[in-house]
Amino acid sequence: MILIDTNIISTFMRIEGLDLLFKVFNTNTLYISSNVFQELKVDRDRGYPYAEELFRLVDDHRVEIVIPTKDELLLTLELPESFGPGELDSIAICEERKAVFLSNEKRIINYCNREGITCFDLCDILAALWKYKILDKDKVREIIEEIEEKDNVFIPSKDIIFEE
Repeated sequence: MILIDTNIISTFMRIEGLDLLFKVFNTNTLYISSNVFQELKVDRDRGYPYAEELFRLVDDHRVEIVIPTKDELLLTLELPESFGPGELDSIAICEERKAVFLSNEKRIINYCNREGITCFDLCDILAALWKYKILDKDKVREIIEEIEEKDNVFIPSKDIIFEE
């Protein structure tokens, strides 16, 4: 199970590149927690056009919404209070179900690494695009520029993405 945080899924939706996540992880279905769904619903309600893509994918069962179990909800009480609702239920789900988490929040990534939860960030995903021969390096560079422009995200470690 590949569970995606709001920041990663919205980044790829903004560049109309959500299909790249399906390719990188070689899956027909991606997952979001119920709280991530609620966070993205707010974006849709605010009129962000990229958010409509998510709701089409949910209707097509390409993105499934995961409802935390009672044990997972109880586990959220043990997580740092500074985490947002989507991060809390996503991490609990990943821990309990041994799922992979995609997030671009440094504190979340650090927590996952300490706790043994498999987590990939934006740079990992961008590197995988060329390493798995989904795109060539030039196209990945174009995507980086597009992300920085459309999502207002600065990617400081571009060199790491292209390390052999």
